[in-house]
Amino acid sequence: PKLYFQDSGLFHSLTSIETLEQLKAHPKLGASWEGFALNNLCGILGKEDNEFYFWATHGGAELDLFWQDGGKNYGAEFKYIDAPLLTKSIKIAVQDLKLDYLWIIYPGKTNYKLTDKVGVFSLSELIRNGLNLPFDL
Repeated sequence: PKLYFQDSGLFHSLTSIETLEQLKAHPKLGASWEGFALNNLCGILGKEDNEFYFWATHGGAELDLFWQDGGKNYGAEFKYIDAPLLTKSIKIAVQDLKLDYLWIIYPGKTNYKLTDKVGVFSLSELIRNGLNLPFDL
C-alpha cells in the first residue's frame, strides 16, 4: 500500500514545511509533488477514488496510478525531474498490466513521446488542457 495526501497543505503541515524555500530543500519534495500531481490528474479524469490503484511487484517495479476506462488499461507515473526517461519499472508496468497508454507527468513545460504507449507530459499542460494533448489516445 502507498499513502497519498490529497491535501498538500496538510502534508506540508505534518512535515513542518512552512515556506517554499523549506519545501525546495526538503527530502520529501518529490513525494509532495507526486501527491499534488496525482490529485490533479485524478480530478481531470473525473473518476471515483476507488477506481484508482497503486501497483507494485515483489521485484520492485511500481506504477503510481493505474485505472481502467472503456475496457482499456491506463497508467501514470509522477516524476519531479527535468527530463523523465523510460525506466525498467515503466516497461514492466506497460507489459504486465497490458497498458494501452502510460503518462509520465512532470513539472517541466515540454510534452514528448517516449514510445507508442508512453508519453511525458507537463502537469501545467494537463491542468490547462486535460488529456487532449499530443500523443494522447
